[in-house]
Amino acid sequence: MVGDSAKDILCARNAGCALSLLVRTGNGEKALIELEQMAALPDMTAVNLMEASKWIISHVDHIYK
Repeated sequence: MVGDSAKDILCARNAGCALSLLVRTGNGEKALIELEQMAALPDMTAVNLMEASKWIISHVDHIYK
C-alpha cells in the first residue's frame, strides 16, 4: 500500500498488506515524524509516487515470493 499519511501506513499494517510505502509528498513529511514517534516506520519511504512506483516494479518478484 502506498500513502502519504500515518493513517495510510497503519491501515496497511492492519490490513495485512505485504508492504507499506510512504511518499514524502502531501502529508508525507508530517506522517514520517508521527510514525517515527510511534515506532511504526513504513517498509519504504519515497520522495514521490514516481519513485515509489519504480521501487515496486523493481522489487515485485521479491515481494511476491
